[in-house]
Amino acid sequence: MQAMYLYFLNNKYYWKDPNFVENPKGIVDGTSWWLLDEPFFRDDWHALNYFGSILKEVQDELNSGYNFVFRADLSFCYLQFYYLDGLLNINCTSAGVPPKQADYLRYRRDYFGEECWVYCGLNGPSHSNMGNNYMTPLMAYLAGATGYLPWNC
Repeated sequence: MQAMYLYFLNNKYYWKDPNFVENPKGIVDGTSWWLLDEPFFRDDWHALNYFGSILKEVQDELNSGYNFVFRADLSFCYLQFYYLDGLLNINCTSAGVPPKQADYLRYRRDYFGEECWVYCGLNGPSHSNMGNNYMTPLMAYLAGATGYLPWNC
């Protein structure tokens, strides 16, 4: 197993957050112009395409041999159309998506070599471990996922 260096953009512009407050200079802290984590709109996909293209260009130019991979969290992966074709290495999607979109994710794996990881929160201490801890990773694997990323918050 070789170590992977993930190129991951986790920025959101908090367009639904009622609590964000502008600082005295008029800049909103912790925001981005696009949803780079869970992109939804066309401009979000264009931004990810741009940043992914930069990584691809650097990899091609340097031919470094390091295992840098482009990972994106895409709950709405069916909205990406052609924007990330040939750029994305790991499509990290929510646990509820793979059974519904397994064919689409297999298509992306076969044509572009993308891996599919699933992310999901862990169950609470008072709940059975048969849910998110055991069944969700198993169901994701059966749907074609190659990795599981639990939330630890």
